[in-house]
Amino acid sequence: MSLLWLIRVFTLLTAVSYSIASAPTDWLAMHFNRGLAIIGETGHSWLLTAGDVGLFVTAGLSIPLAFFAVPRWRIGARLLSWCFLLMGLSLLARLEETFVWQQYLSIFIQLNSGARTVCWALPPLILGAMLQHPIIQKELVRTHAATQNV
Repeated sequence: MSLLWLIRVFTLLTAVSYSIASAPTDWLAMHFNRGLAIIGETGHSWLLTAGDVGLFVTAGLSIPLAFFAVPRWRIGARLLSWCFLLMGLSLLARLEETFVWQQYLSIFIQLNSGARTVCWALPPLILGAMLQHPIIQKELVRTHAATQNV
């Protein structure tokens, strides 16, 4: 499998899995399951809302970037890299729950919640950092040059 297809597969898996896992299931369940008793949390801070919007926007942008921009544009890999980095930062916005909402809970709960959030945000941050590496950039430029000659 070539590097380009590996990047495309990881992008597709990352974008789809984070979008599905971050979908507002409580809200969807409250509106579509009328007969069931559901306890739903309402209200978000502006930081969590911005993080959710950033996650869905970057996940939506990353797929066309991986399949169309990376092999055709010279800056496609950098754009995809920044997309992943912004996705990771959007996921790190959930640290607000740890530091603000759970500030009166035990330190174990706060550390556990913070560690889960950081672990959740690491894959897109690692993918974004890997795409910035000079060896990967050179390989993608070589792939770009090969596609231009065909």
